[in-house]
Amino acid sequence: MPARGAALDPAAAAELLARVRETKPLVHHITNTVTQNDVANATLAIGASPVMAHALEEVEAMVAQARALVVNLGTPTPAGVDAMLLAARRANAEG
Repeated sequence: MPARGAALDPAAAAELLARVRETKPLVHHITNTVTQNDVANATLAIGASPVMAHALEEVEAMVAQARALVVNLGTPTPAGVDAMLLAARRANAEG
């Protein structure tokens, strides 16, 4: 992987895309309702599986099953921020 901010060469990008398509990872998204459909479709387009779980009661269990967590602050609500923090803490604990 290149350093943060470094350009990703096309061959490396193609290799990463192939790996995503091969492994079909579950990607847990916590995002605002305006972007949910676009984010889900983009995730599907690269070969991954999106899930949009944001209830406080489910985020920790969901992120424990996922291979990645994507958080879009968008227009945060108090409950949304709480869900994001719970999910992020669990994602960090899961590595």
